[in-house]
Amino acid sequence: KAISGALAETGIAKASHPVVTNIIYFDIDPNWGTAADFRDLLARHDVHFFALGPQRCRIVTHLDVSSAQVDQTIQTLRTLDRG
Repeated sequence: KAISGALAETGIAKASHPVVTNIIYFDIDPNWGTAADFRDLLARHDVHFFALGPQRCRIVTHLDVSSAQVDQTIQTLRTLDRG
């Protein structure tokens, strides 16, 4: 839920489904490009997820994703938002 919250607070994306598990579906604001563009941008920051459609993405946090990695993802989102 923390990643979903950071996506929403920055305005980068909004959750397309309620977050109730470790799976987050979200739609990228078109001002950030397509889902594939955003996926590629975050991959350069070692944040990896799936682009499912023109704007829709999915992040899955498995048991092997640490809280430090979640925090780094959130920090990356906030840094990108500030330019």
